[in-house]
Amino acid sequence: PLANRFFGGGSRQDIDGRVVFITGAARGLGAEIARQAYARGAQVALVGRRLDPLQQLADELGERAAAFEADVT
Repeated sequence: PLANRFFGGGSRQDIDGRVVFITGAARGLGAEIARQAYARGAQVALVGRRLDPLQQLADELGERAAAFEADVT
């Protein structure tokens, strides 16, 4: 999966129960990384400039996801 490139290269890093902070999580690559991290048991902090799409993704994922509006530039 795509997340393997970001979470430990070829080996699978155990992220179950850990918090993953994802910027640009509203769509595209950030949203896909959030989905895959969540599927592997991580708690995901979805961060971006527009709260509405982040909250939609958090609602889609479930109780281990939270949306935060922030400009991290």
